[in-house]
Amino acid sequence: MGKILLVDDEASIRSAIREILEYEGYEVCEAGSGEQALKVAQEEVVVLALVDVKMAGMNGVETLEHLKNAHRFPVIMISAHATIDMVVDAIGKGAYDFISKPIDMHRLLISTRNAIEKVRLENEVATLREQLHKFNNH
Repeated sequence: MGKILLVDDEASIRSAIREILEYEGYEVCEAGSGEQALKVAQEEVVVLALVDVKMAGMNGVETLEHLKNAHRFPVIMISAHATIDMVVDAIGKGAYDFISKPIDMHRLLISTRNAIEKVRLENEVATLREQLHKFNNH
């Protein structure tokens, strides 16, 4: 399986979330900015990104847009300053989920598990479709 890309400009928040995810058996890679996240996503096999909305430079929604244009993994947005408009905007731009800070770790783990399972099922369906296509053409 791939890694969870954790994107937040606050190292202490990345560290706390990383500790919980690794305790649950996930592999984690980190980025301290949106720009760095795009680089890491090119270098690592990422299955899910957790992206903070408010960051210096490229904000989380811009990072979401770039990640969704270049990759197929789900993105969960995280924010301490969430508004309904912000959530609607992020979901409309392809976010899988939106979690408010302070983070309810139980909710984060459920959303993480569900997003990764969704990717696994989509990959399985794609494989089955490919096999069916090959079968039908023989």
